[in-house]
Amino acid sequence: MRKPIITEVGIISGRDAIFLDEQKMVDKDLCAMVFVGELNGNLCSNNTAGKNWIPYRLSFRKPIYFACYELDLYYDERSINSSFDIVTESDLLASFLEKDFSGKFKDDFNHFVLATYDYAYEIIACDFMLELDTAV
Repeated sequence: MRKPIITEVGIISGRDAIFLDEQKMVDKDLCAMVFVGELNGNLCSNNTAGKNWIPYRLSFRKPIYFACYELDLYYDERSINSSFDIVTESDLLASFLEKDFSGKFKDDFNHFVLATYDYAYEIIACDFMLELDTAV
């Protein structure tokens, strides 16, 4: 089951809601997968700043799984509830837990789905941090 993640700007939802400029792995003190771009403020349910475009930086801490699909070819596109979902009762995460013979799952991990204009990303990571520039 998937649930929309409620952010500072509410639920982000729509094909044109998340534009991605950059995606990279950062491996300094703490490994993270980072997405940078702009949110379409008109497709955010709680855009109190009233901005049309909201710059964002979305970081996933300790990613252990990452998959990228062209959005129109994403095998589970019909299950997407918003542009940023969390998968509860994830079969994929459960399969990793079954195979965790080395004890890598000492932290709590979550299964996230991020749908941008062009691509759908599945990420299993400990948590995320969304930084928004909502200043007018």
